Amino acid sequence: MAGEIPNNVSQEKHSPVPKSFVFVLIFLVLIFGALNYFNIFSISKLWPIQKSKSISTIEKNNSPSTPFKLSCPTIKEFCKKGQGIVKDQYVGLGYKLSSGSAIFAAFDGNLTATFSAYPIEVNGKTTQQKFKILYLDNPSLNLRARYFFRGKDKDIKTGKISKGEQIAISNGKPIVIYDNSSLVFSLIQTYQKTNTPVILNNENFE
Repeated sequence: MAGEIPNNVSQEKHSPVPKSFVFVLIFLVLIFGALNYFNIFSISKLWPIQKSKSISTIEKNNSPSTPFKLSCPTIKEFCKKGQGIVKDQYVGLGYKLSSGSAIFAAFDGNLTATFSAYPIEVNGKTTQQKFKILYLDNPSLNLRARYFFRGKDKDIKTGKISKGEQIAISNGKPIVIYDNSSLVFSLIQTYQKTNTPVILNNENFE
């Protein structure tokens, strides 16, 4: 009958994939692989893979270790027996120095001086108790040291300071708000863009 396909004639078959197409596909895969390997083109940017954070990347207690040894900021007993001072958060190491104890630079840097005050009651009257604050900054080390103590302005040296150099003298009088310590030493890693101090221990000092 008209329109029927004779039995001896096979139906049309699909043509196999041309070899040239396969070669082009392999070539493109190799090119993208090479670009990704040399970080010229990142495949991960097209299909980002969510990775879980490694526990090592999470800061614990806001206390990353210091990258080197610090010079003790005063007498050796301070660095061996100093106690952590906490006021809402960790402040630094505190210790009761005797009058006339020298205070030293923990590292090279630029030293500036200011003061702070807190209210105390004396004979039924409230007055302001002042104490000194020294800031020792070293941008190349990303470090700032803070010294809280009481003493005389004339004994304070400011400007460019070398590690281990004497920068002030404590009069030994206590700072009541810091557990009656006469010196509190605090270290901040400035790259963190925060005022949270590093938690210090004996191993951080020479």
